Amino acid sequence: MWDNIKRSQLPRVASPMVERKRAVFRFYEELNQYLPPESRKKALPLPWKSPLRLDEALKKFGVPVGKIDLIMVNGQSVDLTYYLQDGDRVAVYPVFETLDISSLVRLRKQPLRKPKFIVTQELGELATLLHQNGFDCQYLHQSGEEAIIARATKEKRIILTRRAGLLRRPEITHAYLVQNELPVKQLIEVLARFQLQINDKIRS
Repeated sequence: MWDNIKRSQLPRVASPMVERKRAVFRFYEELNQYLPPESRKKALPLPWKSPLRLDEALKKFGVPVGKIDLIMVNGQSVDLTYYLQDGDRVAVYPVFETLDISSLVRLRKQPLRKPKFIVTQELGELATLLHQNGFDCQYLHQSGEEAIIARATKEKRIILTRRAGLLRRPEITHAYLVQNELPVKQLIEVLARFQLQINDKIRS
């Protein structure tokens, strides 16, 4: 019986449509160096059909996962096992050196690199304490702000300062405003802010 039915007479079953989804990515700071020049520092749409995990999505952009420290999706921190949803807005950050993200889901327990510092003139004693405790910190005691900024930019150093106005300079990308007035408390503050550890007691 079935052999006598022409193929054209069989009911047509519509193939299931796979809906195309889209998320928007934004990469920050030095992560942009892994992107083509025309894709840097801008929102980048990523379409997909099959379920797509975050680590797989990052491979499509060519950004090494090992260089990433924090990922925010729609304002919430996530890890690499997160599956993208349609309409997600994904912000991808490198190693943090100026912001406190201890309460967020970092991709590793320890910072990726040991930071290098440079201080403005009023923090000379802090520079000495940092150096005594094994940290790379420069103090250009006879130099002005321009020289400090130039050195920080050239050597990728974090500027430590108590001058709030200095942080408004557009050419400064990595800086921290020290709150405490006493040098030992300043040291403890910096160690806490940048998640730094010393092997022995604090030397002061």
